[in-house]
Amino acid sequence: MGPLPEEFYTLAKLREVDLVGCDISGTLSGNIGNLKNLRSFDIAYNNIGGPVPEELGTIPKLTWLDLEVHP
Repeated sequence: MGPLPEEFYTLAKLREVDLVGCDISGTLSGNIGNLKNLRSFDIAYNNIGGPVPEELGTIPKLTWLDLEVHP
């Protein structure tokens, strides 16, 4: 699949993301903080690298986060 497109981070009404094992690569953008309605973000078993964006901590409704098994 490659990296998440920048348009992904503009989906303001997005509530749940389940992209487990979808061959996502690259890094997560700090723009993830724009997803204020996000409650669940599961991208385990992909090839995401780099630091976890601090902006993930600014998403007020986020109750589930899984970044498991990233090299």
